[in-house]
Amino acid sequence: MVSGVAFAGGIPLARDGNVAGAVGVSGGTGGQDQEIAEAAASVITRPQSARTVAHGQAGVLH
Repeated sequence: MVSGVAFAGGIPLARDGNVAGAVGVSGGTGGQDQEIAEAAASVITRPQSARTVAHGQAGVLH
């Protein structure tokens, strides 16, 4: 079970029902931080086969 303290811009990442890591974003408004953290978490938790690298930009995930 995933549990912990939630804050705007903080997204826990779970594997097999346990916390395996987290994404944390800070520097904007709470809403901005949350939006960016959710976007990052969605990319990180995508299956590897669904990730692509932009042309000429190694390390940039879509």
